[in-house]
Amino acid sequence: MYELAVNVTGDSDSIACIAGGIVGTRNGFEMINVEWINKLRDGWILKDFVKPLLKMKKMLKKSSI
Repeated sequence: MYELAVNVTGDSDSIACIAGGIVGTRNGFEMINVEWINKLRDGWILKDFVKPLLKMKKMLKKSSI
């Protein structure tokens, strides 16, 4: 699905961003291919940004049990 989204002609960057957001929300950050993140310029920023969100998600999951 990711490859299809990024290879659409026209507005592929926006489409890929939306597709990635939906899939990431559904499947979690852990499901993103680490090699893709490592290829990003400043990919470490993404990792640093997501870590607190994942902690919050775990806390919310525990509190809803």
